[in-house]
Amino acid sequence: MTPEEIIDRVAHSQELIEFATTPARAFMLIANLQLALRHPDNHGPSTEFVRDMIANLATAIATVTDTLEVITLVAQGYHPEFDLTDEEADEYFGQRPRPERSLNLSLDLAEGADLEAIGQALAMLMQQTPDPQATFQQWQDALAKAKIEPIFPA
Repeated sequence: MTPEEIIDRVAHSQELIEFATTPARAFMLIANLQLALRHPDNHGPSTEFVRDMIANLATAIATVTDTLEVITLVAQGYHPEFDLTDEEADEYFGQRPRPERSLNLSLDLAEGADLEAIGQALAMLMQQTPDPQATFQQWQDALAKAKIEPIFPA
């Protein structure tokens, strides 16, 4: 199936997908969605849908936890001036390991690419490990199994 056929099938399906999560996980999802909404090229009907979804999730969290203030806190997530600095986050959440360097990558998926293997490769990449070099080699092996090649910027 081509990417266009996949997108067409997904776009035209009216089947409902049940979604259940905890308030904490819903809050993390909201934070990540809000981060995506900050991208200057992320606009249009889908962004309005996501904003409505965020408002509904915030209301659900407020209701389940009996904490109406969460709605105000979520609204602040659209505004960078409310972001925590690294120091504030460390104070609140405790010291967190930080990568020594970042990795940006793009993947061009060939027709027939093994999506499950790609998912496993990306999950492996996101894991924290005391031996990043070994994990990187395992990740490259997983990508090779998925029949895709990473393109690293020079």
